[in-house]
Amino acid sequence: MQRAWRARSVVWLAGVRRAGKTCLCQSLDDIEYFWRNKRGAEVDFVLPLRGGHEPIALECKWQAASFDPSALLAFRRGYPRGENYVVAPDVERAYTRTYTGTRVRFVSLDHLTTRLTRAALA
Repeated sequence: MQRAWRARSVVWLAGVRRAGKTCLCQSLDDIEYFWRNKRGAEVDFVLPLRGGHEPIALECKWQAASFDPSALLAFRRGYPRGENYVVAPDVERAYTRTYTGTRVRFVSLDHLTTRLTRAALA
């Protein structure tokens, strides 16, 4: 999957070292990918799934209200299928918003961890 994505001018970087992402990174067991295009739009985590399923895109925010969908929408223009999540500690109850036809689920870390244990991560 990484090779196919690289062929589409996607920059892959391993080893997430940015402040604020450490807690989520530790709970994702060796999944340390984020996506950034040549214009600087960045998605915090892109989780590949086994079996050729489309990737899960994750954005981490201290407050859900601070989410700006522009980077996620840039990612989904190139990779239109897959689930999208915003993980924030102030989300008490999961909810969904739609941005330009792209559904984004806002969840807590506990909710996301439960969801990912059901998914077959690569």
